[in-house]
Amino acid sequence: MRNLSLTMMGKFGRVLNPKSNQSLAYYRMSQQDCATSSQRRDTMSRAMLWLASLVMLGVVYGTHGLFAETVLHVAPDGNDAWSGRLSRVNAEGTDGPLGSLIGARNAIRHLKAAGQAGPFRVLIASGRYFIEEPLVLEPQDSGTRDAPVIYEASGQEKPRFWGGKTITGWRKQDDGIWATTVPDVTNGKWYFEQLWVNGKRATRARSPNKFYYYVQKSIDAYQDSATGKVVETTNRAFQARLEDVKPLLGLDRQSLNDVTLVTYHSWEISRSRIEAIDPQQMIISVTAPIPWGFAYWGPNCRYHLENFRSALDEPGEWFLERNGTLYYKPYPDEDMNRAEVVAPKVEQFVVLAGRPEDGALVQNVVFRNLAFEYSQYVLPPEGHADGQAEVTIPAVVMLDGARNVAFEGCEIKHTGTYGIWFRHGCQACRIEKCWLDDLGGGGVKIGEGHGVDLNKPEVQTKEIVCRNNIIHAGGRIHHGAIGVWIGHSGYN
Repeated sequence: MRNLSLTMMGKFGRVLNPKSNQSLAYYRMSQQDCATSSQRRDTMSRAMLWLASLVMLGVVYGTHGLFAETVLHVAPDGNDAWSGRLSRVNAEGTDGPLGSLIGARNAIRHLKAAGQAGPFRVLIASGRYFIEEPLVLEPQDSGTRDAPVIYEASGQEKPRFWGGKTITGWRKQDDGIWATTVPDVTNGKWYFEQLWVNGKRATRARSPNKFYYYVQKSIDAYQDSATGKVVETTNRAFQARLEDVKPLLGLDRQSLNDVTLVTYHSWEISRSRIEAIDPQQMIISVTAPIPWGFAYWGPNCRYHLENFRSALDEPGEWFLERNGTLYYKPYPDEDMNRAEVVAPKVEQFVVLAGRPEDGALVQNVVFRNLAFEYSQYVLPPEGHADGQAEVTIPAVVMLDGARNVAFEGCEIKHTGTYGIWFRHGCQACRIEKCWLDDLGGGGVKIGEGHGVDLNKPEVQTKEIVCRNNIIHAGGRIHHGAIGVWIGHSGYN
């Protein structure tokens, strides 16, 4: 075997190298310990043979010990009913690659049930994969240190998993605004609050287009002009200027409730749904209280309004009616007959659902060179108001009870929330060389916002590595979000 040297330890701890010409005079061995030349040659031969055997086993089995690796293939033209053992569809069209990550996960479950130990490698061909639900991995989907489960690109180009749907059928109106009909919205099956045109996040119709309106004063209670009754509105009402909210006065209740009030509270924001407007007193009330009210930080609290038809007046803005009509005002260089318009349908891409308090962990899984794009955030009926850093906003990749899980060289883009969250009981996990861009929230979250029980180390999140990543253009929806947040978590 070439270039193979054997290093042996002498009786007194000195290192002897058979290839070295250095003097061995200081290695003193008593006569009774000396072996014959023949014995030494036999010992050397056996050692060389043993080491050579280990090297050959390493070549054959790689870094996964002595287990044979099972390879599955996924491709855009695949089918989850097929075996996944072939990278391309066979001539008969009866077998070929799988068609989704969920199909690959299920195939691995079946192989494990049949006694296959792993490791498992899922090779995913380049192309676009439309997903309608996240990949959920449970403890049964784990690998081991010697036999991990790896989901990775089969080539240099990243496969792209889309949580959105392309919108077509655009027609130009007389006012220069383009419109189309989205049947699933018309039928009440879908409603979205984000839109991308040619990979760029479009602006939901807002007013004012730049800068802000200003709260006149906070209202804790007032006498309703229509009923004469006193309405208690602590932390959920304020007085506005007529010229700022006049376009809202003619809206029906549903349309008014769809208007989003975005309020800036120093380093944090709230997003509220409007419940009612008293037109006589110019009092705006929202559906639920916010933690600080509208004057906690002093007078002239800033706000802007989103999502009503008359606010659609600038290029790059869009508006969706509940009847399914979608409007967009293009930039001069945009051709809506060729534009790729994407609306999101899913909230998450990958969920690792371990239960660390029960010892049920998701372990030894690797995601490598994959791209996840286009996810949604829909404001709940009560709106959203958070503390610092938007700590309760979820992520498109959520991990609970994860051990030795890695994301390497992946992309997470065009999201409605945070990128990735190592949340509850995650330990010894990594995100490295990933690109997180155009995020509704922030980039990476580690740990939880509330305290941890130091007497239960299994539920603590710690030893997370976040290294050599690019986090760019966050806070697109949740403006208080940050790049990397760590809460009650150590040794990272």
